[in-house]
Amino acid sequence: MHIEEIRRLIREGRHDKAEKLCNQFLTCNADYDQNKYQTLGDLNFAFRLPPGEVTDYRRWLDIGRAIAGVGFKSGDTSLRREIFSSAPDKVLVQRITGSKQRSVSFDLNLAREEKSRTRFLAPDMLVMTGNTGPNLDYEVCVRVLTKGGTVKGEGDKLTVEGANEAIVLLSANTSYAIDYAKGYKGPDPALVALFFQYGAAICSSLAAVRTVLCPPICRGFGPMGTRLRGMATTRSTSISR
Repeated sequence: MHIEEIRRLIREGRHDKAEKLCNQFLTCNADYDQNKYQTLGDLNFAFRLPPGEVTDYRRWLDIGRAIAGVGFKSGDTSLRREIFSSAPDKVLVQRITGSKQRSVSFDLNLAREEKSRTRFLAPDMLVMTGNTGPNLDYEVCVRVLTKGGTVKGEGDKLTVEGANEAIVLLSANTSYAIDYAKGYKGPDPALVALFFQYGAAICSSLAAVRTVLCPPICRGFGPMGTRLRGMATTRSTSISR
């Protein structure tokens, strides 16, 4: 409606007037202090490594299985971390292993700079809740499942001691809903905790986690064959589709 007038003002060099009209009619009135993209939070690890020099550091990305990883040696112990995420299941999975028994020990902290509260939920979970203003609530859950060793928690921290393997599962939810009539406010995000309390108990190893979660995220990866008309050969290439 005001585009032509704004263009005319710009052509005439009356940029202050054009800017005023743009701000009045072409810019939304959202409160950008509350309605903006923000990082969800920080998941921090403090590892207690086996004695010795850290060597052989390596990072990798396995496109075929959609898994990223990190490996290194601490003394004569090899440590390895594998990570993947599943959008359908809304979960980020990390598996931490050591080549020797009871070699996996770390503290895990879940926090956010503002408007958050993290509590320990026995026996092995942290739950962080909060909001970014009056319209958006969120909840984040992180759970640690181990083989061997112990998991203890207090406040915003979990402590894993002397494990052979640890699987860290993280999921999050918000109250956001694509519904203008409801002010973009959806159901309580605390429902995400139910999956972690009752569903994640079956994930006692990364193999079990992969069986449940990996097929949906791996369908779009791996070799793809292509046959061109008039050619006798078939060539394949590994790409992400």
